[in-house]
This record gives sequence, C-alpha cells and structure tokens, in this order.
Amino acid sequence: MSMKEVQQKLFNLKFPEYWREEGAEPPNKIAIDNAYKCCCELCSKYDLLVTRIACTIESGVYLVFEQENLNLIIETYNDGDIGVLVTKDKEILFNEDIHELDFSNCIKVLREDNYGSNN
Repeated sequence: MSMKEVQQKLFNLKFPEYWREEGAEPPNKIAIDNAYKCCCELCSKYDLLVTRIACTIESGVYLVFEQENLNLIIETYNDGDIGVLVTKDKEILFNEDIHELDFSNCIKVLREDNYGSNN
C-alpha cells in the first residue's frame, strides 16, 4: 500500500455507529495524524508497509504490519497515546507505549524472532 493510499484510507475510515452506544468515539485528527506518522516512520526507517488499517473501539486507529508469521500491531489513540504489540501466532511477544516514534525495541523483537539473531 503506497503512502498516498494509506493517507486516503485513514481519512476514509468507517466507524461502526453501534460503537458509539458503547462509549467509543471515532478517531480524531490526533489519532489519524499519529497513525500516518507511524506508517511513514516504519516505511522509511524499517521498510515495513502497513497491511491493515481500521478504527478501534478504544477510540483510535488500528494498524497492522505483517511480516512472515509475525504482526506488528499499533494503536494510535485520540488522546495522543501510541501503543504497540509484536505478536506471533496470536501470542504477545512484546508490548510497550511508543514515545517520539521510537520503534527500535519492537523492531528488535520483530527481527530477532524472524531471523533468530540477537543483533
């Protein structure tokens, strides 16, 4: 998915109306901007392309970057927080909050598991 396609998808996210009844809010500008910045950072620094973009019931944006049998899952929230998970076959290998778009720890886990190295 090109960055232009990413941007278009982010600005055209479908928010299920029944989630409002559960107290969720659609992604706001902060969540959408942070999601786009995450995609740009991961693409330019680590050559990772987003494979799935959706709304979350937690009031934000859900991004998935698939790499072989691993997933890097990012959620950007309306309050500006960014959370990340690295999963393998639905098992959580790593999770943390992201600050200043520093994905180095989760990328290390992603690469170590994929290549079996400790570099």
